[in-house]
Amino acid sequence: PILDKYIDELTFVGMKNTVCRFSDMQKKDMGLAFQKHYCLLNWQQGSGKTGVLYHFGKYQLYRNMVKNVVIVAPSIAVHMTWEVFLKYNKEDYVLISKPEHLDKIPQGKFIIISVSMLGKVDRALRSFMKKLSQKVCLLFDESDELTNDVALRTKRTLKCFRRAKFKMLGTGTT
Repeated sequence: PILDKYIDELTFVGMKNTVCRFSDMQKKDMGLAFQKHYCLLNWQQGSGKTGVLYHFGKYQLYRNMVKNVVIVAPSIAVHMTWEVFLKYNKEDYVLISKPEHLDKIPQGKFIIISVSMLGKVDRALRSFMKKLSQKVCLLFDESDELTNDVALRTKRTLKCFRRAKFKMLGTGTT
């Protein structure tokens, strides 16, 4: 009942700068997902995946289960979706484009990294994760990008985030 009440009050500012609420079906799925450490959210485009991923990370921060939330997505999703979404929702975030950006990130901040950038920052990112005792919530948008388990980008992603405490993958294509 406490989680249901929490989810029932959630809103976000959408891309048209309007306050959006979740439908009953979305709230039901969120209630199931928020009870788990790891989950895959497979909803169609335009169905609110970004909002649910965002609130999953916020919920883990709210419960003090993690120190930071890391968003990993393809470059186009980082710039066209996540940066805009986080600005509309007045969320404090850091966009990682070089290893030095990971040096002094305060707790509670959202961190955005594109999948292609992992090659440049993977060593610094692993050190950052170790420093935080792996207490990070990973939000991986467009997770269908990593379907080839022998690809270098898949190996890097797994190497960096395998031990993250909470993970939610979002995709419109499984």
